[in-house]
Order: sequence, then structure tokens, then C-alpha cells
Amino acid sequence: MLPVMIVKPEGDVRDLTVDPIARKLYWIDWIVDAPRNMRSADLDGSNVVDILSGLGPNPLSLAVHPTNGDLYWVDWGSGPSGTDGSVRRSIAPQFSSIEILVTDLHNPGVIAFGVAGQEIYFVENGRTVWRSALNGTGLETAFTIEGNATTPILVVALTTVAVATCQPGSFSVTGGEPCMPCACEDFNGCTTNECDPVAGACQNEPIAGCTVPTVSQWGLIMLSLLMGTAGTLILRRRHQCYA
Repeated sequence: MLPVMIVKPEGDVRDLTVDPIARKLYWIDWIVDAPRNMRSADLDGSNVVDILSGLGPNPLSLAVHPTNGDLYWVDWGSGPSGTDGSVRRSIAPQFSSIEILVTDLHNPGVIAFGVAGQEIYFVENGRTVWRSALNGTGLETAFTIEGNATTPILVVALTTVAVATCQPGSFSVTGGEPCMPCACEDFNGCTTNECDPVAGACQNEPIAGCTVPTVSQWGLIMLSLLMGTAGTLILRRRHQCYA
């Protein structure tokens, strides 16, 4: 399928996100020598409106809260050498004002939410990942990254860390809230992949009478299949010779 342009931005699109509940697109429209605006549209590109103006001097990463629709973004501030970066948000559905949640940041980057949507994570200077409550309080270092973290690396890292540590009966790395939803698929055909929706715990119980072949057993199975296939081909070839 060929790509189809559904919206023509007025400037450069710094970031774009989707609210699947409200079925809206949101993006940062960055125009040189003009206020940085937040715009929205329906998923088909119709009903384009400006919802916020004056996002900050250099708004970058944008994220929509998965349940309440609030918009969060980071502002780079004055540039690479500055320490005036910030994390900001606007409350849905009116988006009538902008709150500055965290200040004095050096090169803040991508922003994302914890698994249960109770915390925000953002990267500073490409190496330190910070964590705070949704209102910016309780700011602490979540972890550090060797080298520089680009946007896709950080997003994958946050998602993978949270899911990988969601083991049966455990909690996520995002501060103690239950793993919701559970990452219950353990790729074992002899266990269940059920989830307790209240506790958020995986229930990978053994299935009675089920056995999974070991690596050596799989090797014997594959060898038998190959030998059977080769034997069938030889018999067919001999039959053609006698015919």
C-alpha cells in the first residue's frame, strides 16, 4: 500500500502521537520564528484544529496518557549547552493551560509512561532516565544508559524492561504497581498463559499430561522427518524408472 498524506502541516512535525480512545492524532507543529503549536485531527486527517500555543522554545517528544488523554511533552530549552529544559503537560479534554512539571533539565529527550500509566519516564542528556509521578513530584533516577539513548532505543528499553520483569506473582519495575496487562506468554506449550486481572499476576500453571520435547528429541524428530522424505523421493524415482 502506498502512503497517503492525510494532513499537511504548516511547519515541521517534531513529534506525533495517537490517542486510540479519543481517536485523535496530536502533533507538534514547529514553525521558525513563530510560537510552537500543538495541533490535533481525527484519524482520517479531518477536523484539524490548534489546541495549544506556546509549548516552549524547543518542544520535542510528545506522549498521550493511555487512559485519561492528557498530553505530556519535553522541551529542549535553549539548546545543547543549556540547562533550562523541562517536562510539560496539558489536561484533557479542554487543554486550556500548560503546566511545567520538571525544570532545569539538560537536553531532555523522549518521554514515555510506565506500564500502568502511573508514572512518567524521560531521558536527560541521552544517558539518564528519570522517573516521577504524573504531576512531576517524586523525581528520581530510574536507571542510566551506557552511551547515548536515541528515541527508539529508549522506548524499546522502557517497554522491554517492564515486560521482561513481569514474572508470575511479581510486580513491574515502575515502582510497585501490578503488571497490567500481564505478559503471560512464556512460549511453553505445556503451561497455561492466564492472567489474574485483579492482582496483575501471571498464572503459568503446568498442563497435566503435557510434555514438550527436549532439544535432542526435537533433533531426532527432524532427522526422522528428513529420512522419511528422502525415502519417499527414492521410492518415487524407482517407480518412474520401472514404469
